[in-house]
Amino acid sequence: MTNSAGEALISAARVVATVGGAAQLHKIATVIRTQPGFTLLARSMVLSVSSSSALRPAITALVDAWAADCDVSGSTLSGMLIGAGAVADHLRATQSTEIVWTGPSTSEIPVRMSREVLLQVIASASSKLTLVSFAAYKVPELTEALLVAVGRGVSVRLVLETAESGKLTFDAATAFKELRGKAAFLSWPST
Repeated sequence: MTNSAGEALISAARVVATVGGAAQLHKIATVIRTQPGFTLLARSMVLSVSSSSALRPAITALVDAWAADCDVSGSTLSGMLIGAGAVADHLRATQSTEIVWTGPSTSEIPVRMSREVLLQVIASASSKLTLVSFAAYKVPELTEALLVAVGRGVSVRLVLETAESGKLTFDAATAFKELRGKAAFLSWPST
């Protein structure tokens, strides 16, 4: 496996594993495993495995990368796909999405308020934290949490709207005046 061609093949296998589902990935890997190496027939067989229009460009990139590194056996490439698929499946299983609500309290649906999520993120920061906000005022609990983070060595950056750079009549940085000299303050550029 040549270095740049090998990297392209690994990258293409990762994309196929990320875009394709487990069943599609196993079909593709099974067809590839039966091939001793890259041939035009192998290319045709691999491209015919999936009819998914979303997966087609990824499969095409995979066989193109295989053609550029044709000394890789079908068995090796199949193993790469299965391994990349296992990692992609693991990452999907360990990630989750939660609804975070900014607005008035509601008892209609269970949601986490953005304030508590933000405080949790600040409390768990260990080295760097960047907070981007359009408008901020009356945030003493947030300011205190940021001061605690700075105290434990977290590098805090605040990217805030200013009266000069946007539609606010006041600078959002005013709400964080206790952090002056302890955190980096950045502002959005004027439009």
